[in-house]
Amino acid sequence: MTDQPDTLAMLRTAMGGDVLCNHTTGRYLSDHIEELIAARVKMERSECAKVCEDMAGTMSMFANVKDAKMHNNAVAGCAAAIRARSQP
Repeated sequence: MTDQPDTLAMLRTAMGGDVLCNHTTGRYLSDHIEELIAARVKMERSECAKVCEDMAGTMSMFANVKDAKMHNNAVAGCAAAIRARSQP
């Protein structure tokens, strides 16, 4: 995603700098936006991992045991890799 423009940088440029949105806490608008983006990304990754996990046990009943185990291991590995990307 390095070829994607930095949305927060574009927002700051458009606003002529960052905007203080809470004088009591000293929080800036970009802080809130970053938190919303992070929460959304975490939710999307969780949903993707769930889709992977739902694929476990979906091998054909005609598949041999070795292939079924390999399929389930791949599914579990996929879900684990997606969840690992959510960790800081």
